[in-house]
Amino acid sequence: MSEVLIGRVGRPHGLDGEVNLEHCPLSADELLETRRLAWRGPTGEQRVLEVASARPAHDRLLVRFAGVSIATQAAWPTRGELFTDSERLPDPGRGSRTRFN
Repeated sequence: MSEVLIGRVGRPHGLDGEVNLEHCPLSADELLETRRLAWRGPTGEQRVLEVASARPAHDRLLVRFAGVSIATQAAWPTRGELFTDSERLPDPGRGSRTRFN
């Protein structure tokens, strides 16, 4: 198994616990299918997160994690990075180059 970087968690968005997910090559639906992600903070802390919702917003995704329902709870994962095992990613299709190379 190889781990791949899914994106970087940006600042909270709105009041419902969403955060900006930057540099994510997956669509909102693909991210929801992946579901469980490993979060690593800037100082080395780690946590497993489950994606509760995801939606597109311009050049990024807005994501809410299970157990996070208000903006103050959404502040802790900022500046962290999200990873998953390559086997959990959607199949890019026959003959396609993966978006993670």
